[in-house]
Amino acid sequence: MENPLNTPPGPEESDDAAQTGGRSSIPVSDLSAQGVVLRGALMGLAEVVPGVSGGTMAFITGIYHELVSSLAKFGPRSLTLLNQPLAFYTFHNLRFLLLLGVGMVLGVVLFAQLMHFLLASYQTLVFGALCWPCLVMDTPCGWRAELHKAIFWWHGGSFGLVVTCRFR
Repeated sequence: MENPLNTPPGPEESDDAAQTGGRSSIPVSDLSAQGVVLRGALMGLAEVVPGVSGGTMAFITGIYHELVSSLAKFGPRSLTLLNQPLAFYTFHNLRFLLLLGVGMVLGVVLFAQLMHFLLASYQTLVFGALCWPCLVMDTPCGWRAELHKAIFWWHGGSFGLVVTCRFR
């Protein structure tokens, strides 16, 4: 939890790593503006690719906890802070959210053009690359594993072939 008054953390705030599953988040004060924008661009890039989410990229880049914490602060208390712009800005961590938003917009705009080019020029390869993770995600266990794998690969391969031929 962010402490806008810079007072020592209370007992409920001191064990931040335990709240994030043992993984500490990156404090906003340690991130440069460029670092936040870059992470936002990666989130925007992920939004253009089917099957990948911006939340996944936020988790991978270490800002997921900060993002969720910042967004969770919006609520009834926000209304009471509207007449105090600086307190509103600080409490809601708007520096972080605005920089992240700028990065996300840049990532979507820039990568959408690249994705459009790749789909126009290399559609079969792109669909194959996007379908491939669907084929390898299943890892069956037990005595029926080999039969299950064979059926899964047959269906997955058929799906990939149909999608690739259908949209050609």
